[in-house]
Amino acid sequence: MSAGYSAVALFCEDIREEKSGTTTLVGVFSDNIEVPQLPMNFPKLAVYTRIIFPINQKPEELQVIIKDADGKETNFSSFDRDFVKKTIDGVKSKGAPIVGLITRAIAPGFPVQKAGRLLILVRGAKFEIIAGQLNIRVSEQSSTEPSASAQPS
Repeated sequence: MSAGYSAVALFCEDIREEKSGTTTLVGVFSDNIEVPQLPMNFPKLAVYTRIIFPINQKPEELQVIIKDADGKETNFSSFDRDFVKKTIDGVKSKGAPIVGLITRAIAPGFPVQKAGRLLILVRGAKFEIIAGQLNIRVSEQSSTEPSASAQPS
């Protein structure tokens, strides 16, 4: 049970912070990609995660975790309880009905040992949400660059 939390994560090649205060996601991957061989390293793997929850939520620590095809988990980022409380208080003072938290994680040289899913998990004390996935398959083509799977027309 997610206790009122929702989250979405996008895998991409890079995340850029613009001078105007906006964020640009570069090279957003589809849910499935093919690579020429495994093991391999992404030159750079970036993950943009947005967590949303009701304003009346009790503050708690939140973790954003990447889980590889072998089940190994790595903490990508986290929000401690005090930060979440300050954010809730700030949003309440503005009269908004929901709280939004954003993480931007970039992993240079991210290794992938075997085919399967990379998952982005958002975890609290009593819940876990799968916010995104990237399914990695080995291509039958011979190529040196990862390619996105074909999109329906």
